Amino acid sequence: MTTLRQIKRVFKPLMERHADVFMVGGRTLWVGPVHHVVRRIFMDSTSMVDCVAPQWNAQEMFLPARRPDQHMCHYEFHYMRDPPGEDVLFGKSWQWSDPTMVPHLVSMLENEALPFLRTLDSLESYAVVHRRLLDGSFFVHREDRMLLAIALGELDRARTMCQELLPRYRENKDPDWWLYQSLRTAVVTVAEPLMAGDRAALAAILHGWEEANVRGTVLEPHWEPTPFPLETM
Repeated sequence: MTTLRQIKRVFKPLMERHADVFMVGGRTLWVGPVHHVVRRIFMDSTSMVDCVAPQWNAQEMFLPARRPDQHMCHYEFHYMRDPPGEDVLFGKSWQWSDPTMVPHLVSMLENEALPFLRTLDSLESYAVVHRRLLDGSFFVHREDRMLLAIALGELDRARTMCQELLPRYRENKDPDWWLYQSLRTAVVTVAEPLMAGDRAALAAILHGWEEANVRGTVLEPHWEPTPFPLETM
């Protein structure tokens, strides 16, 4: 099991050299400022005691019932890298017992992860990468893509998706499954204002979900509410 002390060995030099990163929530180094997209480096444990699986990822903050301080699931996009010359498919990974591991990992995060995460500094830039990597993927919910289109102000695109999704949610077929309820909430709540082109109502809904997701989490002190492109176009 990777310990907090070990993780700090990696994150400490990054925090000392970069003013826009901060560590809260144990295993996570966040990239600020925190607006509509949460960006982070996460040190995941593995089944091997001596190993750690670093990854960096990003996700929208305004999806209903998606807390940013919890480990992101399959609706994120993320990157993982193997240590130089190694392959995790054959049981090798970043090993704490390797004296060269920490400097190699710090260098990778500093020269690859942080520059990439900094490019996602707006919802528009995030959407470009998100769509390039994930559009059409089985692992990304169409409901989430619809909300992203709404936030960007692409209402015609969002209406087309909403009209295709509504039939499966008119009846509440799985009331006890949190993810189904989250996806159903997304579609049913925005359907009427979306069809009416009511940008103010849609923005209020997205702001409400974003605030509900961040309130009471480790990110709340770092969160800066900002307008959506939907409101500023």
